[in-house]
Amino acid sequence: PVAEAPAQVSEQDVDVTRSGNVVANLTLKEVKKVYIEVRGDAALDEIRNNLVKSLVSSGVVAPTNADEADAALKIVIRGGQQIEASAILVNARGTVLWRGERRYAGETTKVVSDIVNDLLSRIRQ
Repeated sequence: PVAEAPAQVSEQDVDVTRSGNVVANLTLKEVKKVYIEVRGDAALDEIRNNLVKSLVSSGVVAPTNADEADAALKIVIRGGQQIEASAILVNARGTVLWRGERRYAGETTKVVSDIVNDLLSRIRQ
């Protein structure tokens, strides 16, 4: 396999989030509840909290725990004050529903805002 940059979410990172009484083959438009998974070497709690606040205020999707989620928003972060991030949204089967179209970089709040805006604009299309 080809090595990827550390801040890249790869297909190997996409796994089946869980089995249970969730609809496994939801499309992007059908996603209403999202589990947020943030990995990397930055202020992960701050980033996750900002993501939760942004999604809650959107009224489009709601953050929830892994067992109740329609999909998982998986974000990999690299950096300190200035961060780089990549993001994907996968359904319960591990199918990628959305992939961040660009490399997200900058202050934490800007990166979170850019990811949420891109994701929500795709869901609303």
